[in-house]
Amino acid sequence: MQILDLHDTPEHLGAVALWLFGEWGRHIEGGSVDSAESALSIRPNAEGLPLSLVAVDDEFPVGVARLVSNDMATRPALRPWLASVFVPLGLRGRGIGTRLCHAIVESARTLAFSKIYLFTPGRARFYARQGWEQAEKATYRDRMVTVMQFELGEQRPAADGVKLR
Repeated sequence: MQILDLHDTPEHLGAVALWLFGEWGRHIEGGSVDSAESALSIRPNAEGLPLSLVAVDDEFPVGVARLVSNDMATRPALRPWLASVFVPLGLRGRGIGTRLCHAIVESARTLAFSKIYLFTPGRARFYARQGWEQAEKATYRDRMVTVMQFELGEQRPAADGVKLR
Protein backbone atom coordinates (compact mmCIF):
# COMPACT_ATOMS: atom_id res chain seq x y z
CA MET A 1 0.00 0.00 0.00
CA GLN A 2 1.16 3.51 -0.83
CA ILE A 3 -0.08 6.83 0.48
CA LEU A 4 -0.02 9.48 -2.22
CA ASP A 5 -1.08 13.07 -2.75
CA LEU A 6 -4.49 12.97 -4.44
CA HIS A 7 -3.32 15.66 -6.89
CA ASP A 8 -0.72 13.17 -8.15
CA THR A 9 -3.39 10.49 -8.71
CA PRO A 10 -6.34 12.30 -10.32
CA GLU A 11 -7.75 8.98 -11.49
CA HIS A 12 -8.93 8.43 -7.88
CA LEU A 13 -10.64 11.82 -7.50
CA GLY A 14 -14.10 10.57 -8.46
CA ALA A 15 -14.06 7.62 -6.05
CA VAL A 16 -12.80 9.77 -3.17
CA ALA A 17 -15.44 12.44 -3.87
CA LEU A 18 -18.16 9.76 -3.78
CA TRP A 19 -16.86 8.47 -0.44
CA LEU A 20 -16.73 11.90 1.17
CA PHE A 21 -20.13 12.96 -0.16
CA GLY A 22 -21.66 9.67 0.97
CA GLU A 23 -20.19 9.92 4.46
CA TRP A 24 -20.51 13.65 5.21
CA GLY A 25 -21.51 15.77 2.23
CA ARG A 26 -25.05 14.48 2.01
CA HIS A 27 -25.68 16.15 5.39
CA ILE A 28 -24.57 19.56 4.13
CA GLU A 29 -27.17 21.75 2.48
CA GLY A 30 -26.31 22.12 -1.19
CA GLY A 31 -23.71 19.35 -0.99
CA SER A 32 -23.13 17.15 -4.02
CA VAL A 33 -20.54 14.79 -5.43
CA ASP A 34 -19.52 17.62 -7.77
CA SER A 35 -18.96 20.01 -4.85
CA ALA A 36 -16.91 17.34 -3.06
CA GLU A 37 -14.84 16.86 -6.21
CA SER A 38 -14.34 20.63 -6.51
CA ALA A 39 -13.18 20.87 -2.88
CA LEU A 40 -10.74 18.00 -3.41
CA SER A 41 -9.38 19.69 -6.54
CA ILE A 42 -8.33 22.87 -4.73
CA ARG A 43 -4.57 23.23 -4.99
CA PRO A 44 -2.61 23.80 -1.77
CA ASN A 45 -1.86 27.41 -0.77
CA ALA A 46 1.54 28.72 0.37
CA GLU A 47 1.09 26.87 3.70
CA GLY A 48 0.45 23.59 1.92
CA LEU A 49 -3.28 23.48 2.70
CA PRO A 50 -5.49 21.76 1.85
CA LEU A 51 -3.70 18.46 1.43
CA SER A 52 -5.54 15.28 0.48
CA LEU A 53 -3.79 11.95 0.84
CA VAL A 54 -5.16 8.77 -0.69
CA ALA A 55 -4.15 5.24 0.26
CA VAL A 56 -3.73 3.10 -2.84
CA ASP A 57 -3.38 -0.68 -2.87
CA ASP A 58 -2.84 -2.55 -6.11
CA GLU A 59 -3.82 0.60 -8.04
CA PHE A 60 -7.17 0.92 -6.21
CA PRO A 61 -7.99 3.67 -3.69
CA VAL A 62 -8.58 2.20 -0.21
CA GLY A 63 -8.82 5.32 1.98
CA VAL A 64 -8.40 9.06 2.28
CA ALA A 65 -7.47 11.69 4.86
CA ARG A 66 -7.09 15.45 4.57
CA LEU A 67 -5.20 18.27 6.27
CA VAL A 68 -7.30 21.44 6.05
CA SER A 69 -7.07 24.93 7.47
CA ASN A 70 -10.34 24.62 9.41
CA ASP A 71 -12.86 21.83 9.85
CA MET A 72 -14.97 23.24 12.69
CA ALA A 73 -16.62 26.59 12.06
CA THR A 74 -17.10 27.23 15.79
CA ARG A 75 -13.34 26.97 16.43
CA PRO A 76 -11.79 29.27 13.77
CA ALA A 77 -8.66 30.00 15.84
CA LEU A 78 -7.63 26.34 15.87
CA ARG A 79 -5.72 25.23 12.81
CA PRO A 80 -4.93 23.11 10.87
CA TRP A 81 -7.23 20.08 11.11
CA LEU A 82 -7.05 16.42 10.25
CA ALA A 83 -10.32 15.88 8.39
CA SER A 84 -12.26 13.46 6.24
CA VAL A 85 -10.54 10.26 7.37
CA PHE A 86 -12.40 7.57 5.48
CA VAL A 87 -11.84 3.90 4.69
CA PRO A 88 -14.61 1.91 2.96
CA LEU A 89 -16.47 -0.40 5.33
CA GLY A 90 -15.16 -3.66 3.88
CA LEU A 91 -11.54 -2.50 4.24
CA ARG A 92 -11.64 -1.27 7.83
CA GLY A 93 -9.59 -2.93 10.56
CA ARG A 94 -6.50 -3.34 8.35
CA GLY A 95 -4.58 -0.28 9.60
CA ILE A 96 -5.33 1.87 6.56
CA GLY A 97 -6.92 4.69 8.59
CA THR A 98 -4.06 4.64 11.08
CA ARG A 99 -1.47 4.89 8.31
CA LEU A 100 -3.36 7.75 6.70
CA CYS A 101 -3.52 9.61 10.03
CA HIS A 102 0.20 9.09 10.57
CA ALA A 103 0.89 10.40 7.07
CA ILE A 104 -1.15 13.54 7.78
CA VAL A 105 0.72 14.07 11.06
CA GLU A 106 4.05 13.75 9.25
CA SER A 107 2.85 16.09 6.50
CA ALA A 108 1.80 18.69 9.08
CA ARG A 109 5.20 18.36 10.73
CA THR A 110 6.93 18.81 7.35
CA LEU A 111 4.79 21.90 6.75
CA ALA A 112 6.11 23.28 10.09
CA PHE A 113 2.86 23.28 12.04
CA SER A 114 3.29 22.82 15.79
CA LYS A 115 -0.10 21.28 16.54
CA ILE A 116 -3.05 19.87 14.63
CA TYR A 117 -6.67 19.28 15.58
CA LEU A 118 -9.60 17.06 14.74
CA PHE A 119 -13.13 16.52 15.92
CA THR A 120 -14.97 13.23 16.10
CA PRO A 121 -18.44 12.29 17.26
CA GLY A 122 -17.52 8.71 18.12
CA ARG A 123 -13.97 7.66 17.28
CA ALA A 124 -11.97 9.33 20.07
CA ARG A 125 -10.47 6.00 21.19
CA PHE A 126 -9.16 5.32 17.66
CA TYR A 127 -7.31 8.65 17.69
CA ALA A 128 -6.20 8.39 21.33
CA ARG A 129 -4.41 5.12 20.48
CA GLN A 130 -2.36 7.15 17.97
CA GLY A 131 -1.31 9.77 20.54
CA TRP A 132 -4.09 12.35 20.09
CA GLU A 133 -5.26 14.06 23.28
CA GLN A 134 -8.73 15.29 24.11
CA ALA A 135 -8.91 19.08 24.15
CA GLU A 136 -12.62 19.43 24.90
CA LYS A 137 -16.12 18.09 24.41
CA ALA A 138 -18.45 20.33 22.43
CA THR A 139 -21.75 20.36 20.63
CA TYR A 140 -21.27 20.83 16.90
CA ARG A 141 -23.97 20.52 14.25
CA ASP A 142 -26.37 19.27 16.93
CA ARG A 143 -24.03 16.42 17.96
CA MET A 144 -21.70 15.94 20.88
CA VAL A 145 -18.13 15.73 19.56
CA THR A 146 -14.67 15.33 21.02
CA VAL A 147 -12.14 17.93 19.88
CA MET A 148 -8.65 16.44 19.92
CA GLN A 149 -5.15 17.79 19.39
CA PHE A 150 -1.79 16.36 18.45
CA GLU A 151 1.44 18.10 19.45
CA LEU A 152 3.94 17.80 16.63
CA GLY A 153 6.98 17.81 18.88
CA GLU A 154 8.56 14.57 20.03
CA GLN A 155 6.08 11.90 18.98
CA ARG A 156 6.91 10.58 15.53
CA PRO A 157 4.44 8.05 14.13
CA ALA A 158 5.70 5.67 11.48
CA ALA A 159 4.84 6.76 7.97
CA ASP A 160 6.17 3.83 5.93
CA GLY A 161 5.44 4.07 2.24
CA VAL A 162 4.40 7.70 2.37
CA LYS A 163 5.26 9.85 -0.60
CA LEU A 164 4.95 13.55 0.15
CA ARG A 165 4.87 16.33 -2.42
